[in-house]
Amino acid sequence: MVLAVAWALGCAVTAPAAAQAPIRIGLQGPITGPWALEGEMAVNSVQIVADQINARGGILGRPVEIVIGDDQGEVRQSALTAQRMVAEGVVAVISSYGSSITEAAQLIYEDAGLLNIAYGATAESLTQHGHRYFFRTSFRDDRQGDFFAELVTAHLNLQRIAIVHDNSTFARGLAEAARRSLAGKSGVEVVFYDAITAGARDFNSTISRMRTTNTEVVYF
Repeated sequence: MVLAVAWALGCAVTAPAAAQAPIRIGLQGPITGPWALEGEMAVNSVQIVADQINARGGILGRPVEIVIGDDQGEVRQSALTAQRMVAEGVVAVISSYGSSITEAAQLIYEDAGLLNIAYGATAESLTQHGHRYFFRTSFRDDRQGDFFAELVTAHLNLQRIAIVHDNSTFARGLAEAARRSLAGKSGVEVVFYDAITAGARDFNSTISRMRTTNTEVVYF
């Protein structure tokens, strides 16, 4: 939110807007759907900051208005929400929760020249496209992979690791990062690596195959 406000300050200085016209900052997130709790926390956090700014007189006398877009935690809806945000005339966007969801909106915001700050997207690829307007506040999957490798080897003394992911951009990237990090650890072996289908309810086949490997810990 701080980066979005700094960007908005620049817009307030240069834009030929009426003195009291609000500075509109978008917040894209899963307001409904399976990740609605995360969306609610994002809305509450951003609105608190906006209220504090407005209580102090806004930005150069202009109030901050948060424009909320519900992407429902779905890839297709994410792109549609991004298009609506651009049409709404926001000066910056805070988005979204989930790497796949963020990725679906990323190019839309980039092409529109809108500052796009992701608050819950960790896939390494998101910052490897050379986009000028994309930033994020969470660390990348490769750092999380390093943390996991350090935990299971140095602190838990485990050697036989199973890694399972659901083939989403986030989960696949995190699984690959963990496997790379573990590859550099002496005496450690990834004995099982597989993907499941997101939304599936029957994992008997995966579990049965995993049991034959004498896995000591599962990273999912």
